[in-house]
Amino acid sequence: MPKTCELTPFEHREIYNKENFIDTASRNDKPPALSEQDKRQLGRIV
Repeated sequence: MPKTCELTPFEHREIYNKENFIDTASRNDKPPALSEQDKRQLGRIV
């Protein structure tokens, strides 16, 4: 997989999560229920 940017994996994940959350929030009145994978990701970040 070619490296396309200079961000670290952590920075890339933070940016992706923010953009994905904003995109999801703009489409829905309430945030979707957290999946088990989301809960595990939050557990790693927090």
